[in-house]
Amino acid sequence: MALDETTPPEHLNPLQRFGRDIKQVRLARKLTQ
Repeated sequence: MALDETTPPEHLNPLQRFGRDIKQVRLARKLTQ
């Protein structure tokens, strides 16, 4: 599940990718409330 199609997964380290996932989840929760 790629969040950003323009950025290859290899460009981001696991921590950065994890942080992005957190932002996506928090954004989704905000939209659902």
